[in-house]
Formats: sequence, C-alpha cells, structure tokens
Amino acid sequence: MMALPPPNLPRKRGDGFRLTPIGRQLAQLPVDPRLGRMVIEAAKNGSLHEVMMIVSALSIQDPRERPQEKQQSADDKHRRFADKESDFLAFVNLWHFIQAQQKELSKKPVP
Repeated sequence: MMALPPPNLPRKRGDGFRLTPIGRQLAQLPVDPRLGRMVIEAAKNGSLHEVMMIVSALSIQDPRERPQEKQQSADDKHRRFADKESDFLAFVNLWHFIQAQQKELSKKPVP
C-alpha cells in the first residue's frame, strides 16, 4: 500500500488513496505532518517531552523575533536562554523558564 503513487503512474477511474497507519495518526494531530511525525517517533522512543517543546516552538512564530527599536533589550533578555550548541536547546531553556514562571505565579495568593 502506497500513501501516494508516483506522479507519472497512470491512474484508473475509481483508484482511491488510502492512508497508511502512520498517516492516520498524523491526520489526528493538529500540526504540520513533518512535525507530527517527530511527535509520533518521540512517543515510541521515550523522548516525547523534549520533542513536544521543540514542535511547540516550531509551530508558532519565533518568540525571539523582536521589533527593530527593541532589539538590544530583547537580545539581552534572550541571552540567558542561549545554548552554544543548539538553537533548539535555547527553546528548551525558554520552555523551562516559562514553566517555572507559571508555577511560581500559580502559587501566589489572589488578592
């Protein structure tokens, strides 16, 4: 069973396309199929938490983008999340920071 036939293969009337098992899983995920495939494989390999952070970051506008007039200030604030080895690890660092901030804010009593 092929997900899609080669483009030059003649087709007969009534030929239908059928999703592969992975295609059916991807169809259930609300992300780009390439990112969804990362999620599926990560779930199999025990790295879902880490990959979800990366997929989340790749699914939205880059949070490091900033207005021209505030570049220096934004660069200074984002520097704390930087990783010499990987931009993706910078996303992971930012994710951990946001989670810690949310946890801290949820502990504060409501006035």
